[in-house]
Amino acid sequence: MSRFIAPQAKPIMEISMARIAVCLSGHPRTFKLTAKKIKQALGEADFYFSTWSSDYNETLLSIFKEHEFNLQGYEFISEPLQLENERQILADFTNSFPDFFILNQWFGVKRSIQLMNDYSQALSKNYDIVVRCRFDLDCNFSTLELLDKFKPDSFNYVKATTGGSDQFLYGSQETMNHFLGFERWLLDFSKKFDPRNGFFASPLVRAYFMDKQIPVNRVSLNLKVHRADRTPPGVAREQRTRDYISKYFPEFEGEAWHGPRLINHVVRPGPWDKSFANNNLLMFVDGKLLI
Repeated sequence: MSRFIAPQAKPIMEISMARIAVCLSGHPRTFKLTAKKIKQALGEADFYFSTWSSDYNETLLSIFKEHEFNLQGYEFISEPLQLENERQILADFTNSFPDFFILNQWFGVKRSIQLMNDYSQALSKNYDIVVRCRFDLDCNFSTLELLDKFKPDSFNYVKATTGGSDQFLYGSQETMNHFLGFERWLLDFSKKFDPRNGFFASPLVRAYFMDKQIPVNRVSLNLKVHRADRTPPGVAREQRTRDYISKYFPEFEGEAWHGPRLINHVVRPGPWDKSFANNNLLMFVDGKLLI
Protein backbone atom coordinates (compact mmCIF):
# COMPACT_ATOMS: atom_id res chain seq x y z
CA MET A 1 0.00 0.00 0.00
CA SER A 2 1.40 3.40 -0.89
CA ARG A 3 0.07 6.89 -0.80
CA PHE A 4 1.07 10.45 -1.64
CA ILE A 5 -0.15 13.23 0.62
CA ALA A 6 -0.89 16.58 -0.96
CA PRO A 7 1.63 19.28 0.07
CA GLN A 8 0.43 22.17 2.21
CA ALA A 9 1.37 25.81 1.95
CA LYS A 10 4.56 26.85 3.77
CA PRO A 11 5.18 30.16 5.54
CA ILE A 12 7.22 32.56 3.41
CA MET A 13 10.08 32.38 5.97
CA GLU A 14 10.72 28.73 5.24
CA ILE A 15 11.19 29.17 1.49
CA SER A 16 14.69 30.59 2.07
CA MET A 17 15.72 27.57 4.18
CA ALA A 18 17.34 24.41 2.85
CA ARG A 19 14.81 22.03 1.35
CA ILE A 20 15.26 18.76 3.24
CA ALA A 21 13.70 15.36 2.61
CA VAL A 22 13.95 12.60 5.21
CA CYS A 23 13.61 9.01 3.97
CA LEU A 24 12.80 6.58 6.79
CA SER A 25 13.04 2.82 6.42
CA GLY A 26 13.49 -0.34 8.44
CA HIS A 27 11.41 -1.82 11.26
CA PRO A 28 9.54 0.89 13.27
CA ARG A 29 9.72 -1.10 16.51
CA THR A 30 10.71 1.80 18.76
CA PHE A 31 9.47 4.76 16.69
CA LYS A 32 6.94 5.66 19.39
CA LEU A 33 9.94 6.37 21.65
CA THR A 34 12.15 8.13 19.08
CA ALA A 35 9.62 10.12 17.01
CA LYS A 36 9.80 13.22 19.20
CA LYS A 37 13.58 13.55 18.90
CA ILE A 38 13.58 12.86 15.16
CA LYS A 39 10.97 15.57 14.70
CA GLN A 40 12.89 18.01 16.91
CA ALA A 41 16.12 17.36 15.01
CA LEU A 42 14.71 17.62 11.49
CA GLY A 43 11.95 20.13 12.05
CA GLU A 44 9.97 21.08 8.98
CA ALA A 45 11.57 18.63 6.57
CA ASP A 46 9.42 16.58 4.21
CA PHE A 47 9.17 12.98 5.46
CA TYR A 48 8.78 9.77 3.47
CA PHE A 49 8.87 6.19 4.64
CA SER A 50 8.93 2.67 3.29
CA THR A 51 8.50 -0.22 5.69
CA TRP A 52 7.23 -3.77 5.88
CA SER A 53 3.48 -4.17 6.11
CA SER A 54 2.25 -5.48 9.49
CA ASP A 55 -0.49 -5.07 12.06
CA TYR A 56 1.47 -1.99 13.22
CA ASN A 57 0.56 0.04 10.10
CA GLU A 58 -2.19 2.19 11.62
CA THR A 59 -0.26 2.73 14.84
CA LEU A 60 2.70 3.97 12.84
CA LEU A 61 0.57 6.47 10.92
CA SER A 62 -0.96 7.71 14.17
CA ILE A 63 2.52 8.46 15.54
CA PHE A 64 3.31 10.60 12.52
CA LYS A 65 0.04 12.46 13.06
CA GLU A 66 0.57 12.86 16.81
CA HIS A 67 3.97 14.52 16.34
CA GLU A 68 2.82 16.59 13.35
CA PHE A 69 5.39 15.32 10.89
CA ASN A 70 5.20 16.81 7.42
CA LEU A 71 4.54 13.38 5.94
CA GLN A 72 4.51 13.55 2.16
CA GLY A 73 4.46 9.92 1.03
CA TYR A 74 4.65 6.41 2.43
CA GLU A 75 4.32 2.76 1.56
CA PHE A 76 3.80 -0.56 3.32
CA ILE A 77 5.32 -3.43 1.36
CA SER A 78 6.07 -7.12 1.77
CA GLU A 79 9.61 -7.95 2.85
CA PRO A 80 11.30 -9.71 -0.08
CA LEU A 81 12.88 -13.12 0.19
CA GLN A 82 16.38 -12.99 -1.32
CA LEU A 83 17.59 -16.54 -0.76
CA GLU A 84 19.67 -16.87 -3.93
CA ASN A 85 21.45 -13.55 -3.34
CA GLU A 86 22.04 -14.45 0.30
CA ARG A 87 23.40 -17.86 -0.68
CA GLN A 88 25.82 -16.14 -3.06
CA ILE A 89 27.14 -13.91 -0.29
CA LEU A 90 27.51 -16.85 2.09
CA ALA A 91 29.46 -18.75 -0.55
CA ASP A 92 31.72 -15.79 -1.39
CA PHE A 93 32.47 -14.85 2.22
CA THR A 94 32.24 -18.16 4.09
CA ASN A 95 35.77 -17.77 5.46
CA SER A 96 35.52 -14.08 6.32
CA PHE A 97 32.38 -12.28 7.49
CA PRO A 98 29.12 -12.64 5.47
CA ASP A 99 26.71 -10.02 6.84
CA PHE A 100 24.08 -10.94 4.24
CA PHE A 101 21.12 -9.62 6.27
CA ILE A 102 21.91 -6.13 4.98
CA LEU A 103 20.35 -6.85 1.58
CA ASN A 104 16.79 -6.21 2.73
CA GLN A 105 17.96 -3.24 4.78
CA TRP A 106 19.25 -1.52 1.68
CA PHE A 107 16.25 -2.65 -0.35
CA GLY A 108 14.12 -0.63 2.08
CA VAL A 109 16.44 2.38 1.81
CA LYS A 110 16.21 2.22 -1.98
CA ARG A 111 12.41 2.08 -1.85
CA SER A 112 12.15 5.12 0.44
CA ILE A 113 14.52 7.17 -1.73
CA GLN A 114 12.68 6.13 -4.88
CA LEU A 115 9.41 7.21 -3.24
CA MET A 116 10.94 10.62 -2.52
CA ASN A 117 12.14 10.88 -6.13
CA ASP A 118 8.70 9.99 -7.50
CA TYR A 119 7.16 12.75 -5.44
CA SER A 120 9.94 15.18 -6.35
CA GLN A 121 9.45 14.54 -10.05
CA ALA A 122 5.65 14.69 -9.92
CA LEU A 123 5.69 18.15 -8.32
CA SER A 124 8.95 19.43 -9.87
CA LYS A 125 10.25 19.87 -6.34
CA ASN A 126 13.95 19.22 -5.80
CA TYR A 127 15.68 18.92 -2.45
CA ASP A 128 18.95 20.46 -1.30
CA ILE A 129 19.54 17.66 1.22
CA VAL A 130 18.20 14.11 1.44
CA VAL A 131 18.53 12.17 4.71
CA ARG A 132 18.41 8.40 5.19
CA CYS A 133 17.22 7.78 8.74
CA ARG A 134 16.15 4.68 10.64
CA PHE A 135 13.03 4.72 12.80
CA ASP A 136 14.91 3.78 15.97
CA LEU A 137 17.30 6.73 16.32
CA ASP A 138 17.60 9.19 19.20
CA CYS A 139 18.76 12.30 17.33
CA ASN A 140 20.23 14.66 19.91
CA PHE A 141 21.07 17.55 17.60
CA SER A 142 19.37 20.35 15.70
CA THR A 143 18.89 20.94 11.99
CA LEU A 144 21.30 23.87 12.22
CA GLU A 145 24.01 21.62 13.68
CA LEU A 146 23.38 19.10 10.93
CA LEU A 147 23.73 21.76 8.23
CA ASP A 148 26.76 23.38 9.86
CA LYS A 149 28.84 20.21 9.38
CA PHE A 150 27.38 19.28 5.99
CA LYS A 151 29.89 18.89 3.13
CA PRO A 152 27.84 19.50 -0.04
CA ASP A 153 30.04 17.54 -2.48
CA SER A 154 30.24 14.50 -0.16
CA PHE A 155 28.38 11.58 1.27
CA ASN A 156 27.85 12.56 4.93
CA TYR A 157 27.20 10.18 7.82
CA VAL A 158 26.81 10.30 11.59
CA LYS A 159 28.36 7.50 13.64
CA ALA A 160 26.09 6.39 16.49
CA THR A 161 27.62 6.36 19.97
CA THR A 162 25.95 2.95 20.39
CA GLY A 163 27.78 1.59 17.34
CA GLY A 164 27.21 1.59 13.62
CA SER A 165 27.68 4.27 10.97
CA ASP A 166 24.98 3.34 8.46
CA GLN A 167 21.85 4.49 10.31
CA PHE A 168 21.89 8.25 9.59
CA LEU A 169 23.25 9.32 6.21
CA TYR A 170 22.77 12.50 4.20
CA GLY A 171 23.86 14.36 1.11
CA SER A 172 22.56 16.14 -1.95
CA GLN A 173 19.66 14.54 -3.76
CA GLU A 174 22.04 13.57 -6.57
CA THR A 175 24.46 11.93 -4.14
CA MET A 176 21.78 10.02 -2.23
CA ASN A 177 20.26 8.76 -5.48
CA HIS A 178 23.34 6.54 -5.81
CA PHE A 179 21.60 4.25 -3.31
CA LEU A 180 19.32 3.21 -6.15
CA GLY A 181 22.25 1.16 -7.50
CA PHE A 182 23.75 0.03 -4.20
CA GLU A 183 22.21 -3.47 -4.15
CA ARG A 184 23.77 -4.42 -7.48
CA TRP A 185 27.18 -3.18 -6.32
CA LEU A 186 26.88 -5.24 -3.12
CA LEU A 187 26.22 -8.42 -5.08
CA ASP A 188 29.24 -7.72 -7.31
CA PHE A 189 31.51 -6.75 -4.41
CA SER A 190 33.42 -10.04 -4.27
CA LYS A 191 34.22 -9.80 -7.99
CA LYS A 192 35.88 -6.40 -7.65
CA PHE A 193 37.45 -6.67 -4.19
CA ASP A 194 39.10 -9.43 -2.18
CA PRO A 195 36.44 -11.58 -0.44
CA ARG A 196 38.88 -11.89 2.46
CA ASN A 197 38.04 -8.26 3.32
CA GLY A 198 34.69 -9.49 4.64
CA PHE A 199 31.18 -8.21 3.99
CA PHE A 200 30.39 -5.71 6.76
CA ALA A 201 27.25 -3.56 6.94
CA SER A 202 28.58 -0.10 7.84
CA PRO A 203 31.96 -0.11 6.06
CA LEU A 204 30.43 -1.26 2.76
CA VAL A 205 28.43 1.96 2.49
CA ARG A 206 31.59 4.06 2.72
CA ALA A 207 33.38 1.77 0.27
CA TYR A 208 30.54 2.18 -2.24
CA PHE A 209 30.78 5.96 -2.35
CA MET A 210 34.57 6.02 -2.37
CA ASP A 211 34.52 3.51 -5.22
CA LYS A 212 32.51 6.15 -7.10
CA GLN A 213 35.14 8.76 -6.14
CA ILE A 214 32.66 10.60 -3.94
CA PRO A 215 34.22 11.97 -0.72
CA VAL A 216 32.93 10.58 2.58
CA ASN A 217 32.47 12.98 5.52
CA ARG A 218 31.96 11.73 9.07
CA VAL A 219 29.91 14.26 11.04
CA SER A 220 30.33 14.46 14.82
CA LEU A 221 26.85 14.64 16.34
CA ASN A 222 25.08 12.92 19.24
CA LEU A 223 23.18 9.94 17.85
CA LYS A 224 22.03 6.76 19.60
CA VAL A 225 20.11 3.67 18.54
CA HIS A 226 17.06 3.02 20.74
CA ARG A 227 16.84 -0.76 20.76
CA ALA A 228 13.75 -2.82 21.54
CA ASP A 229 15.53 -4.88 24.22
CA ARG A 230 18.75 -4.88 26.22
CA THR A 231 20.35 -7.83 24.48
CA PRO A 232 23.73 -6.71 23.09
CA PRO A 233 23.08 -6.09 19.36
CA GLY A 234 26.03 -8.21 18.26
CA VAL A 235 24.85 -11.21 20.28
CA ALA A 236 21.26 -10.92 19.04
CA ARG A 237 22.31 -10.48 15.43
CA GLU A 238 24.70 -13.42 15.53
CA GLN A 239 22.08 -15.77 17.00
CA ARG A 240 19.43 -14.60 14.53
CA THR A 241 21.84 -15.14 11.66
CA ARG A 242 22.85 -18.63 12.81
CA ASP A 243 19.17 -19.59 13.15
CA TYR A 244 18.47 -18.23 9.67
CA ILE A 245 21.40 -20.17 8.18
CA SER A 246 20.23 -23.34 9.90
CA LYS A 247 16.75 -22.92 8.41
CA TYR A 248 17.54 -21.85 4.85
CA PHE A 249 21.18 -22.77 4.22
CA PRO A 250 21.99 -25.93 6.22
CA GLU A 251 24.95 -26.62 3.93
CA PHE A 252 26.69 -23.59 5.52
CA GLU A 253 25.79 -24.43 9.11
CA GLY A 254 28.90 -24.61 11.26
CA GLU A 255 31.00 -22.92 8.55
CA ALA A 256 29.68 -19.41 7.91
CA TRP A 257 29.18 -16.66 10.48
CA HIS A 258 31.29 -17.47 13.47
CA GLY A 259 31.30 -13.94 14.85
CA PRO A 260 34.56 -12.56 16.29
CA ARG A 261 36.57 -15.61 15.17
CA LEU A 262 35.97 -14.68 11.56
CA ILE A 263 36.52 -10.97 12.13
CA ASN A 264 40.07 -11.87 13.16
CA HIS A 265 40.59 -13.55 9.78
CA VAL A 266 39.66 -10.62 7.52
CA VAL A 267 42.34 -8.91 5.46
CA ARG A 268 43.24 -5.24 5.97
CA PRO A 269 43.14 -2.70 4.57
CA GLY A 270 39.61 -3.06 3.22
CA PRO A 271 38.24 -0.76 0.48
CA TRP A 272 36.64 1.33 3.22
CA ASP A 273 39.96 2.12 4.94
CA LYS A 274 41.87 5.34 4.35
CA SER A 275 45.04 3.39 3.46
CA PHE A 276 43.30 1.54 0.62
CA ALA A 277 44.13 2.98 -2.85
CA ASN A 278 43.49 6.75 -2.76
CA ASN A 279 40.83 6.65 -0.04
CA ASN A 280 43.01 8.88 2.13
CA LEU A 281 42.07 11.72 -0.25
CA LEU A 282 38.37 10.95 0.02
CA MET A 283 37.84 10.72 3.79
CA PHE A 284 36.85 13.72 5.88
CA VAL A 285 35.75 14.41 9.46
CA ASP A 286 33.50 17.42 9.97
CA GLY A 287 34.62 18.74 6.59
CA LYS A 288 38.35 18.40 7.27
CA LEU A 289 40.54 15.95 5.36
CA LEU A 290 41.43 12.90 7.46
CA ILE A 291 45.23 12.58 7.41
